Amino acid sequence: MPKVEIVSIPIDKLVEHPENPNFMVDGQFNKLSENIKEVGMVENLQVAKNKDGTFTIIGGHHRFRAAKINGYTELPCVIIDDLEEGKPNWENKRRFQLLRMNIIKGKIDPLKFTEMFNNLSDKYDREALREMFGFWDEKSFEMLYKEVKSGLPIELQEELEKSKKSIKTIDDLALILNRLFNEYGSTLESGFMIIDYGGKDSIWVQADSKLWGIVKPFADSVYHAKLNITNELYEILKNSQRVQELLKDQPGGKK
Repeated sequence: MPKVEIVSIPIDKLVEHPENPNFMVDGQFNKLSENIKEVGMVENLQVAKNKDGTFTIIGGHHRFRAAKINGYTELPCVIIDDLEEGKPNWENKRRFQLLRMNIIKGKIDPLKFTEMFNNLSDKYDREALREMFGFWDEKSFEMLYKEVKSGLPIELQEELEKSKKSIKTIDDLALILNRLFNEYGSTLESGFMIIDYGGKDSIWVQADSKLWGIVKPFADSVYHAKLNITNELYEILKNSQRVQELLKDQPGGKK
């Protein structure tokens, strides 16, 4: 049996997993925040220890955010020993546990689910992935399907349902989601697509090898510097002369 340890951890030592596939609409999050304010943290977070002394959240991302809003300085956490940084296969084990936790509770972000699966599919065959993600029976797989479907806009939900008979494994599901995103994502002819899910827009950018050779090292450097990539991209785009020229050409833009 894996070793677990329950401790109180300072909130500034907790970091969110960048591949967390769970999302929560604003109304649900507000209710969670109000409940934590009224009754406190009644459930532990699940975390994994990092070499730099921080802890990556595996389960409880929204509770973490709500606790920060409510002024918490430390949170009760279960440390999952088997997921500690540096242990055998620790990165992929964290991914597997992330998805398992979010199937049990919460909603699955179909974009991040597909991205996570694609990152793992080169290393494991479909049966190994099915087992490691915890899909032992039809019921658990059906649960995943419903969670992923609920995160799609209505028109994509209908298209996914048409393909349901051909979906037998998570490999099939990921492949069909990739096809739907490519076929139905708006503005794809411009090299990117906008998909609405959970009431919010998400932008996917198609990257050729040249662009990927720039973006990947940049993302890695931001991660290791413990910076926020959104803030870094904002500063780059805000100060880009080319971006300013494009914005001026938009209706209502400065002339």
